[in-house]
Amino acid sequence: MNIALIGTGAMAHRFLKAVQGQVRDVHFVAAHSRNAERLGQFQKEYPRIECTTDLNELLGRGDIQAVYISTPAESHAALSIAAARAGRHVLCEKPMALNVAECEAMVKAAEANGAVLQIGYMMRFHPAHQLIKQRIDAGELGTLRFVHLERTVFIDFLSPDIPEHMKWFIHPESSGGGVLMDLGSHLIDLLLYLTGDEVESCQLQIREEPPLGVETDAQASLRFPGGLLATVFASWQVPLHDNIIQVYGDKASLFARRTLGPYTDGTVERITGTGREQIPITYRNHYVFQLEHFRDCIAESREPITSGRACLATERTRELLYRSIR
Repeated sequence: MNIALIGTGAMAHRFLKAVQGQVRDVHFVAAHSRNAERLGQFQKEYPRIECTTDLNELLGRGDIQAVYISTPAESHAALSIAAARAGRHVLCEKPMALNVAECEAMVKAAEANGAVLQIGYMMRFHPAHQLIKQRIDAGELGTLRFVHLERTVFIDFLSPDIPEHMKWFIHPESSGGGVLMDLGSHLIDLLLYLTGDEVESCQLQIREEPPLGVETDAQASLRFPGGLLATVFASWQVPLHDNIIQVYGDKASLFARRTLGPYTDGTVERITGTGREQIPITYRNHYVFQLEHFRDCIAESREPITSGRACLATERTRELLYRSIR
């Protein structure tokens, strides 16, 4: 399967570094960017990938079966729809789009054109999170009572040295919001995936740095139909730490550390009233798992676990959270 990259910024570099040469029968053959200077720099680093500033030319190539979109969120919907209409399968980075209406349009275009639409919520593919999901679904924890997820990193958006490619994060017209759209998207998506349910009610609290105009800290409280309670915390103002997932059940609980973020040494513990045990995890890069899943879903004509339709609940929840403070 030949894939073309749409967007050649930091996310494209991170993705390629993780997966290039690691996934059987997947080749990156072309790339597109509107920024000719950035595209030229990308071409120097990846000379075997053909580069163009002409999107129509890229989508018109007969040797390309799929695209990977890693542009700012404001362009996700338009690019995904254009690619689907051109008969290309789509792996689109998160967040899916700026609002639910755009997300639904992406799903509709993909389904109308027989295209697989997979969203880049790669945290679902982390071996630790797959393990937690399996333990929950098997009933080993009993009835879930409370779940907590958190992810932080320190980014000084007020610094004059902030890289150009990161400035769109603090422009709502491009990003759709602040840290909840960025780090928080993964946490909300993973929460809904682990619980297998949609929220009944939710409330968001935020902290803003006035010069930025978007939230730098976000704490969400959520309630599910069966009574399960959950919280999510995301911050751009707390230095990277171990980042945790806590899942409390009435039979047992699971505690994950260093599975959210740039780690390869995450751990999961099972805790009961009689003690605790560490559950072995064999780590493999979850970007690789994500791409293998994309390849297999295309080959087998099946829906990804992070399909556009499956991720609509994530986008709806995030929209509800923002609405709760407006």
